[in-house]
Amino acid sequence: MPYICRDEWLTDYVNVLFEENAHDKGRSDRDKRMLIELKKILEIEGLLDACSPFLMKITMPLDANFQQ
Repeated sequence: MPYICRDEWLTDYVNVLFEENAHDKGRSDRDKRMLIELKKILEIEGLLDACSPFLMKITMPLDANFQQ
C-alpha cells in the first residue's frame, strides 16, 4: 500500500513540474520574441551597434537555454 501512495505522489509531482516547465518555456519564448523585435527596432533606428554589447549580455543566457 505505501508504494501506491508514493507512486501517486510522484505522479502528481511530475504533473506539477510539467506545468511549471510549460509556463517557463512560454515565458522564455515570449522573451526571445521580444528581444528579436527589440533588435529590429534598434537596427531601424541605427542604434544596434551602440547597444550591441548590452544585447549580447542579455541574449547569451537565452541562447544557451534554447539550445538545450
